[in-house]
Amino acid sequence: MHKKLLFIALAIFLLFPVKIAAQGLSVTDVSIPDQSVNVDTAVTLTITFNKELKTHKPGLDFDEFTLLGPEEDIELSNINISGNTISVDLILQSNTTYQLYLFNQYLSAKDGSTLPDLITFVSTFSTDSALETGSISGTVTPAVDMEKVPALVVCFSPIEGEEDGSENFISLAEVNSNGSYTLVNLPSGTFMIFGVQDVDMDGELDDGSFNFGIIESVTISEGEQKAGVDITISSFNVTSIYPEDGSINVYPITTIAIVFDSPVDVGDEYDYDDEENIEIAIMPEPISMTEPQWSNNNTTVTFQATLEEDKIYGVFVFSAESEEGQGLTNRAYSVFSTGSSALPTGSISGTITDPFGPSSIAAAGVTNDSGKITNIGMVDYSGNYTIEHVPAGDYIVFGTGEGFNPFEENSISKRSLFKRSSASREERYIDPEERIEEDYFGYYGWSLDNYAVPPQTVTVGTGNVPDIDITIDKKTIMKLLSTYPEDGAVNVDTNLSHISLTFNLPLDRPENREDSYQSFFGNRFDFRVVPDPGGATEGPPMMVFSDNGRTLTFVVTPEDSIKFEKDRMYNMAMVKAVDVGGVELKPENFVFDNPSVIRFSTGSSFPTTTVSGKVTFDVFTPKSAFVWLLEKNPYIYNEYEEGPRSIGTAIVNLDDGSYSVPIGDGIYYPTSEAFTQFKEYDYYDYNGGDGGNGDDGYYDNGIHFW
Repeated sequence: MHKKLLFIALAIFLLFPVKIAAQGLSVTDVSIPDQSVNVDTAVTLTITFNKELKTHKPGLDFDEFTLLGPEEDIELSNINISGNTISVDLILQSNTTYQLYLFNQYLSAKDGSTLPDLITFVSTFSTDSALETGSISGTVTPAVDMEKVPALVVCFSPIEGEEDGSENFISLAEVNSNGSYTLVNLPSGTFMIFGVQDVDMDGELDDGSFNFGIIESVTISEGEQKAGVDITISSFNVTSIYPEDGSINVYPITTIAIVFDSPVDVGDEYDYDDEENIEIAIMPEPISMTEPQWSNNNTTVTFQATLEEDKIYGVFVFSAESEEGQGLTNRAYSVFSTGSSALPTGSISGTITDPFGPSSIAAAGVTNDSGKITNIGMVDYSGNYTIEHVPAGDYIVFGTGEGFNPFEENSISKRSLFKRSSASREERYIDPEERIEEDYFGYYGWSLDNYAVPPQTVTVGTGNVPDIDITIDKKTIMKLLSTYPEDGAVNVDTNLSHISLTFNLPLDRPENREDSYQSFFGNRFDFRVVPDPGGATEGPPMMVFSDNGRTLTFVVTPEDSIKFEKDRMYNMAMVKAVDVGGVELKPENFVFDNPSVIRFSTGSSFPTTTVSGKVTFDVFTPKSAFVWLLEKNPYIYNEYEEGPRSIGTAIVNLDDGSYSVPIGDGIYYPTSEAFTQFKEYDYYDYNGGDGGNGDDGYYDNGIHFW
């Protein structure tokens, strides 16, 4: 019964009333006022706001509001957002009471402002001649302080004729600060009362993300005011991690053990859709690690890890789900060392504020003197964090919210963001809004208002560095700030020793995800030199990241045999770069600000002739687009030869489609490449094809037009 309630809560997509500061959007009028009766079963609902609303693209599901009632088959049609109003045609059930709520996670004004609460009550109304007058009240004993994590009470009733224990939603009520609640407008009947706290504070009741308590059966007669229905919300915790936090001299081949106070839902190995819902990360990645082994009662997981000597490691438990469906109440970690020296005493602390207020799902991290993510810290329910055991040095500090796990690739097991099915990859792209979790990212000392200015550096010694407060923005903007050679440089040495690129934010370098350089270039970084100077080695020359991770240098050595021709212009096309958090963001929340072409010459001047024209995009607007001039006709070349080489390039002006490529005399074949952005993710071999791409994230997809 408890597990069934998890799916009910997920099905109605119930969001929590987490309080945040008012953002300026509010409801000014509703066509079906609160406490209305005799509402027609076929009716147009209109909601008016104080500001003009953001209009969504056609074809997307309408999630701006949710109408909750005891019937699941409410019909909605002719949904329209126009100016400051939402209108929708409803087909309702007769003699039924409904509640209307607005969710600010989906609803926003054109100026970006949102409703003051995650869930806003609008009205209760009935298609009957009178509202129901019954009520149930009581107190809630929470798993977590309700000043930090609000609680909600939900009322269900069994569906007649259903044998699987399915329930209908009836009503909900917010729990007051003193723990009291009252469910109103209830009909007579027998109900199940469900008290919940969204312990990961992501605003959603999804599997393993909340704690709950249940009163299995409460019966009231017509108009009865039943009091004293008290609920205790259970908790689910990590009780210990081995090696213990602060341990030293840990043997390099060691057993790591994590103990929970209740059995963990480890999934059904014979049911593809029933996975174990647990995220555990080890940082940095061990040399090797065995498959996890669970105790007979599923309360303890152990695995053998081979670690490097004289190195600091951390074990982090981000989430887990109990067999009863409880989410993890405390996110736990342990930092230890295989060396004999005491752990560093330096630390960084502060607060993280995400777009919806403090969130326990958030994390803080630092990039060290090699640009890698080295230490992370959990965030408590008040938004406070501490990153402990930080070696002395200079760091860039970042914060993440809404479920981002920077070490996801090191997890023992992770829950897919998407419901797995036997559907093809194309079919599962039909409506990405149904399955994409939104992540947010921010840096200390960096803001969208002045995004080209790099984040501040934090210097850590042997003590604590306090008040490193981070506001997580709904967007990050990556910008190329400078290059070597610089744009317009002439008389550049043909024996060029290096090319460097400096950005405003730290790059999401390969080591942060323990993946290959090929994956880095294919998914998160796209930089091209045109024409290609060639070389004796496969792939790019050696890459060196700066201390702060913002500068990438390609070092050209004699062994590379890379030669730049004399008296020639070269184009450096910076197509895409992703910061540490950008790959985790929704497309509209990550921007590479200036896709561009930087030109330098090994001669004393640049060509004065150009190839110019326009590119037309009939069916879509790309994120960026380039024109490439090829030296050969792309349709006429031997398949055993190399493809046609690009000689020149220019970025397309998306306002009017124009482009202009400076180039010397010759015959060239223009081609354009437009870049869109889509969600890529781990997916398995459904139909005998090749498996997944290995990374979750948003990647650019180049579409060629010859």
